[in-house]
Amino acid sequence: MDANLAAPPVLSTANDDVFQASAETGPRSQLSDEELRVRYEIARTAAEIREGAWTRIALQFPDHMLVDAPRAVELLEGELQICPDGEGAVARRIHILADTSYSACCVDEVAAEHVDADVVVHYGRTCLSPTSRLPVIYVYTSHALDHEAVARAFEAETTSTG
Repeated sequence: MDANLAAPPVLSTANDDVFQASAETGPRSQLSDEELRVRYEIARTAAEIREGAWTRIALQFPDHMLVDAPRAVELLEGELQICPDGEGAVARRIHILADTSYSACCVDEVAAEHVDADVVVHYGRTCLSPTSRLPVIYVYTSHALDHEAVARAFEAETTSTG
């Protein structure tokens, strides 16, 4: 301990300091709205949610797709606002499930139950393990194929070196 201390150290922030919100630093999706609509099958998902009359929806994204989750939710909410056949607006809550307790291919019913979900929308690859408590909408997602990269990889595998 320093024997030269004349007063206790200041352990608080001065009154003239202003706290400001930090700038968003997380990764952002590079896909256009149309690419997101196609990749995450927004129209089909909304149609199935309407058909099931579900109001508490859990969206389960694998880690590598979480960057798209906020915008996918916005697009899904927008699609669900469209009322076909004169159907009135229905209040729905959409929850994003992340950091699944199991492998990303398995539906995380436990996390979905924590948000009292009626249905889980599972994105990405799946093992199709049966669920016991909740209905599931599977969206396998579609990704663009980089033809040049495939051709290069094929050539690298098939070209003889000697």
